Amino acid sequence: MNRAAIETVRAIDRRIPLWPWHRERLMRAGLTAIPDEADLAAALPMGRLRVRVDVEAKGWSVSWEELGEPWHGLILDVADEPYVNATPLVKWRDRDAYEALFSSRAPGTHDVLLRTPEGFVSETTRMSIFWLKDGILHTPDDACTPLHGVARSRVMDGSPWPVRAGLFTLEELETAVCVFGSNAVRGLVWIRRVGGREWAAPSPAFTAFQVEFERTAYG
Repeated sequence: MNRAAIETVRAIDRRIPLWPWHRERLMRAGLTAIPDEADLAAALPMGRLRVRVDVEAKGWSVSWEELGEPWHGLILDVADEPYVNATPLVKWRDRDAYEALFSSRAPGTHDVLLRTPEGFVSETTRMSIFWLKDGILHTPDDACTPLHGVARSRVMDGSPWPVRAGLFTLEELETAVCVFGSNAVRGLVWIRRVGGREWAAPSPAFTAFQVEFERTAYG
């Protein structure tokens, strides 16, 4: 296999809390030259870092930057053209289509919400997407080809609400009480606006879950 996959992970003083799940995803892609957590940690400095791990047949490499401030209150543009993620099981290095969509977002927005050719919500270019409505946590199911994100799986496994994965339109998302994204580096991120629909503040239920997710996922 000549393709290279990437994983972006959060490291905290050389701890990589979610690495076992990242490693499992790389293994599912058929890659074998995958670092274990100790080898990866030895390559990193101390601090709170956003780490990128590139893995290919001949080996692996790593780069990093400071994690920076938490994401909060993001504004999402909505892509005009449909998009299908052809490889939702793994994040390959050739992500030009995602980057082009991200770069084409409207001024003043932070990310782009993607939809399938049938008009169903899928993901953003940086996050998996969730929303709360009627005491149920909603998220696009695998038929909508979102990336099988590590944080996405942790959210669905640890949700304090019943989880409903399905085929949802943008109009259905807009009826939510609270919308948020998940990203393995950034954790859970409140979304303030999607297209023309805005929420004044995150729901207290989401804020409590966000705090608990940080505690259990990253320690």
